[in-house]
Amino acid sequence: MTRSLTLLRRRLVGSVFVLLIVVIGTFLLLEAAPGDAVDAY
Repeated sequence: MTRSLTLLRRRLVGSVFVLLIVVIGTFLLLEAAPGDAVDAY
């Protein structure tokens, strides 16, 4: 039981880091794009 909880905790922490990297990367790409995102529509 403890082994599965350790694995679950490790996967959750890894998922949080991946999600954080994706969110920051998306934000930086949107900020680097010329113009405003609202002006495109």
